[in-house]
Amino acid sequence: ERFANEHAFRDTLEPYFRRREPVLLRNALLLWQDPKELVQWSDLNNLHSWIGPTWVGRVEQGSAYTQAETMEIPFEAYVQYLEQWRTSYGMVKEAAPSDHLLYLAQNNLPSGLQPR
Repeated sequence: ERFANEHAFRDTLEPYFRRREPVLLRNALLLWQDPKELVQWSDLNNLHSWIGPTWVGRVEQGSAYTQAETMEIPFEAYVQYLEQWRTSYGMVKEAAPSDHLLYLAQNNLPSGLQPR
């Protein structure tokens, strides 16, 4: 389904949110008004400045969700990990040993990313 604007997008998704029903979205970012804003989300420096160095989040290490070790680290350390990942492996997940995978677990949204 194509959406004419942000309001139509929200109106369509609202029933799913109320029922807590999963929804698959494809090409949803095409609605974004300013493509430069999308680039900001992929910039680790921007994320770090929005979230701040003191936020501590849960991360999981391992290749399988059910077998991952969970730990807490500051977001600043996670950003450093991501930068090292890019240097060592590029952007290909399969290039790294599975015990090197470290990903954000389920966390509350940091205050720097919450809607204003």
